[in-house]
Amino acid sequence: MTASPAKSLQLVSSRIVAGYLPGWQLPVAVFELSIGKDFHVGPRLVNVHNVLHATAPGLALALPPAAPTAEQTGQYLLDCLQALMTQARFEQLAPPRFTCTPMEDGAHLQLTVPTFSRFHTAVNIAFDACLHLMSDAWHDAGRQRASHALKVLEFQRPPPGIPARLLRAALESGIPWLYTTQSVFQFGWGRRSCLFDATYTEHTGNIGARIASSKPATAQVLRLAGIPVPAHEIVTSVLQAETATARLGFPVVVKPADLGGGAGVTTCIVKPDAVAAAFHRARTLSATVLVERHIAGRDFRVIVLNGKVIEVSERVPASVTGDGQRDIKALLAEFNSDPRRQPSADRLKQVMLDTEVLSLLAEQQLQPDSVPAAGRSVRLRQLANIWCGGSALPVPLSAVHPDNLLLCERAAGALRLDLCGIDLLSPDLGISWRDNRAAICEVNSQPNMPPALAGRILRQVIEGQGRIPVAAVLMPAGQAATTWRQNLQAALCKREIVAGIADADGIHLQDAAIHPAASAADAAGLLLREPTLAAALFVISDVGQLRDGAPTDKLDLLVVATTAPDPDALRQLHPRSAALWCVAGSKPALKRAALDGDVKPRMLSAARLDAALLNFLATPP
Repeated sequence: MTASPAKSLQLVSSRIVAGYLPGWQLPVAVFELSIGKDFHVGPRLVNVHNVLHATAPGLALALPPAAPTAEQTGQYLLDCLQALMTQARFEQLAPPRFTCTPMEDGAHLQLTVPTFSRFHTAVNIAFDACLHLMSDAWHDAGRQRASHALKVLEFQRPPPGIPARLLRAALESGIPWLYTTQSVFQFGWGRRSCLFDATYTEHTGNIGARIASSKPATAQVLRLAGIPVPAHEIVTSVLQAETATARLGFPVVVKPADLGGGAGVTTCIVKPDAVAAAFHRARTLSATVLVERHIAGRDFRVIVLNGKVIEVSERVPASVTGDGQRDIKALLAEFNSDPRRQPSADRLKQVMLDTEVLSLLAEQQLQPDSVPAAGRSVRLRQLANIWCGGSALPVPLSAVHPDNLLLCERAAGALRLDLCGIDLLSPDLGISWRDNRAAICEVNSQPNMPPALAGRILRQVIEGQGRIPVAAVLMPAGQAATTWRQNLQAALCKREIVAGIADADGIHLQDAAIHPAASAADAAGLLLREPTLAAALFVISDVGQLRDGAPTDKLDLLVVATTAPDPDALRQLHPRSAALWCVAGSKPALKRAALDGDVKPRMLSAARLDAALLNFLATPP
């Protein structure tokens, strides 16, 4: 039997806002609930808690009081949702917000949760699972709902690693972004935008990226450019690998020819009997195997952006340092406990006691239960690659010899790559490569990067904050408004301003209609993706056009061209406006609306509106 409203917890509405709500820079899911005054959730909480922990044992979820208030119930719902998102490694780009409004018969709850795309429903599904558990926590059905929610969250989560770092950096820098597809995001609007797929940009050449994916092809291109690379041979059998080793001379490196991240690589092979094992290790991952002359030196990663080195780091293999008291297992546990090495951090990698570690320990005459002397360094991995558990230590550009900087910039240019990571082996970066036999062993067209570097790259690629002039005009619909828009379009075209206008008649780019009428949020999502767009204008005649939120997170200009502006529209648009113009008789109406904020209205005659708008739309923000 259905409970009476006074004793129930009911979902009033659930939606993902297509546009922007006040105070938000990204899409959000909004959940509104009513909770009856006599609704008692206490007896269900232990069951809810048990179901969630059975579904995801790693959840960090505190049990609320036995008789929670309406506000505590709402907060627990939010905690459950956040716990599921954390378990699924669903990147939470901003903290959620929660309000509880007391009502005569209970309370009204509103939970606003950031997401990364209006097209994904994972957050809604996860919240629905939490709500059903709270309302009717049948153990088996609840576990099924929670398990399904976890799978959808994992499937629809923002791509981890570099894409998530770019999104977070964009929010911190005030750079707007739009979800495109899979791991591709657009940062900025219109002609100031750039597509990123991790560290591939829309400017990354297909030819260069394909060359960089093949180590033999990369070496050939660099040799033709006069850039030092290790001698190597392609082999397809153990016999060929052994013959190539004899020609190249020990020590050698054996690795797959077309894989990154240190997969299948065996370095510094000095014994003939180790060549076959190294070949088989590489061959299980790739049909093409390289035997390469080993280059003595330290491993440096050099990031080149648009022809200039912007960052250098030294990659150091995973190791632990003895303290004379703890064994290697305990030292390794401490090494892996670094917050940067946790799965949720998605930055540095943990190191397990696998075959490679045991082999390296044996070479150092150690075992997992050995206690190294204080200060003794114990190497755990052959490779310094981050994906193999290595660490990256920053190197100041001032400490790098100019010849070495130029060498890496020339290597990026040889492959025509706008952004890449150069792996330079050198005994000392302060000495020219001409004098210490340094060489470039690889070029990575999609290099990994720490969060700080992701933001730096984004800010260098995107002009300003990636914003173009954006204005909203409040104007009654009708033939007069249509004629005004057509005249404005003609004037924009005459001045060769590539502007988009959205009004009640549809969406227009210059003098062409490109889409039927839509909400302001839908129009913005369409217009701001146009790569030639220099300015955008949204003509709003009905507050219903703002039901899905404002078209953008910020407006450079709000024009009130009606004597009776809708208060709801003003509340949506005015707080995010940098400038406010009032046309004709709108000033008294604005006074009645009691607008807050520091923006002072500028009075404008209707005759001057077109000229003023033309000048505004032609001027970058």
